[in-house]
Amino acid sequence: CTCGPWCTTASTTAWARLAGHLSYLSQHHPHLQNKMARGLQAQQSQAKAAEKAAKLKKQAGNNKHDNAKTAAAGLKFTCSVCRSPMPDPKTYKQHFENKHPKAPMPDELKDAAV
Repeated sequence: CTCGPWCTTASTTAWARLAGHLSYLSQHHPHLQNKMARGLQAQQSQAKAAEKAAKLKKQAGNNKHDNAKTAAAGLKFTCSVCRSPMPDPKTYKQHFENKHPKAPMPDELKDAAV
């Protein structure tokens, strides 16, 4: 091979010669090397990763237990017969009329509008 002093002999394999060429190029021509992201690109990557982590953390808070607690907080009335939770007197009265027609209506529901 006549490409230069970094190339050994003609008896070496093509891969070995290629490795020798790449080694020479990386030592004598540093501008040809691929570099990792620096400066602005690195900052943008870090910002994007931080945003993604914050989004995942926010989503982790919305689990089944949290939703059940929120739903239970809105149920303020309890049926006196079956102990079913109800959100408001109107729903409670409808429930009572449909599920317990023979039971006497509680005083709190007699004046609730349907």
